[in-house]
Amino acid sequence: MEPLTSVANNSTTTTADPIILSSNTMSRDIGSIKQKLNACTNKHTVHQEWILLAHIVNRLCFLIYLFFFSFSVGGHLFYN
Repeated sequence: MEPLTSVANNSTTTTADPIILSSNTMSRDIGSIKQKLNACTNKHTVHQEWILLAHIVNRLCFLIYLFFFSFSVGGHLFYN
C-alpha cells in the first residue's frame, strides 16, 4: 500500500480543481485592482504637483507685484 502523499506514475495533475481556479481568478482580480489603484494614485500625485507648481508661480508673481507697487507708492510719497 502506497502512502497518501505519493502520486502514481501514470497520473496527470490538472488545474481543474475549483479551489485552485477560484484562487487564480481571485489573484488575477486583485492584481487588476491594484494596478488600477496605482494608476489612479499616480494621476492624483501628478495633479497635486501641478497645483503646487501653480501655487509657487502665483506667490512669485504676487511678490513681484508687491515689489513694484511698494516702489510706486514710495515714489509718489517721497519724490513728488
